[in-house]
Amino acid sequence: MAGMVRSLLLLLLVLPAAPALGASQAPAPASSPAAYRLAPGLWQKRQAYQHEFDASGGRAGSAYEAIQSIDAQYRRFVLAVSEAYARKQIAVIAASCNAVRGDPEARMFCAMVRYRLRGRKDPTRFLAALPETQPTATALDDLHRAAARIDNPPPLAASPVYSVTEPIFRLMVAGNAAATARYFYLFHHSDGAWAGTAASQLETYLTDDSRALIRNWPVLRKYWNLSEGITWDVDANWWESTVARYRRVCSPIGPNCRGILDLLEGAAQAAGAPQ
Repeated sequence: MAGMVRSLLLLLLVLPAAPALGASQAPAPASSPAAYRLAPGLWQKRQAYQHEFDASGGRAGSAYEAIQSIDAQYRRFVLAVSEAYARKQIAVIAASCNAVRGDPEARMFCAMVRYRLRGRKDPTRFLAALPETQPTATALDDLHRAAARIDNPPPLAASPVYSVTEPIFRLMVAGNAAATARYFYLFHHSDGAWAGTAASQLETYLTDDSRALIRNWPVLRKYWNLSEGITWDVDANWWESTVARYRRVCSPIGPNCRGILDLLEGAAQAAGAPQ
């Protein structure tokens, strides 16, 4: 037995000691997301292929395949950035997002992620990254397509359009004039993937945040046409109760309330609500 112990001790003495594992040497988790960089001009290429496909009446198979390939690249981009956000991997987000300045689709998604990372304290750069021309407004709908067919996505990738538009809506309710302008611009110029959600948000704003709406009306009245911007399935009773609510909240009726009530009463009358 003593000889066996001595042999084991000698073996331990000749084996090299394992190096200490420092912080810089710690292995990354196998599932750790990596940066995904989009090629420059990718969104512009997609628009060109879309134009070709539309001009062919849907018969340009090569253009359709190119569109699908590009959408798959955006899908991987949204997924990579969303996973990095969930893990608070700032370097991965920076590596993925630093090269997307000329890409309206990726740029607005990255700006939303960075706005969240900064605690939603300064919306200036986020709002500046949102589309502001009619051609680029379609990037919101392109972002909706990028979310398709992602299995078990992290929250931001599951609904990227809502992830972008929900903070704009919150900023608008809080009275941010720039957010109000961008919200309604996207509402009126995107192709419709977001239209139902936006209509529900505006209905909520009208019914649940009446005091904020009255306070913000000098800005809102420039953009909000009630015949377009509420919802399509309310009936005359809804209009009647909404008008009655604003008459109560607006007592006494000031100039902001007068403008709101004029629009509400006109819309209620068109819907057949009793006057």
